[in-house]
Amino acid sequence: MKFTRLDLRNGMGTACSLSNICGYWPTASGVIDIEDAIEDATDAEDACRRLGQLDLLWKTWSVNRETDSYVRLLHIDGFGNHQYLTITK
Repeated sequence: MKFTRLDLRNGMGTACSLSNICGYWPTASGVIDIEDAIEDATDAEDACRRLGQLDLLWKTWSVNRETDSYVRLLHIDGFGNHQYLTITK
């Protein structure tokens, strides 16, 4: 999926760094791995699947909204907090 920008925000709308979802262990996936997974995806559902296969802190993603100009993915952590990853096409 071609994209021009990735934007990670929490449920309050505060911007977060993509590195916040990367792990701190030596084998953890990094920001470049996230970008590659999304770029290699064929659609939003495939992007969710590919992100789940990476070694990240957050594994479960779902499609929250899809328009002609962007896709918004949602992760809900164990405490019920929402995080949104917006992929601008």
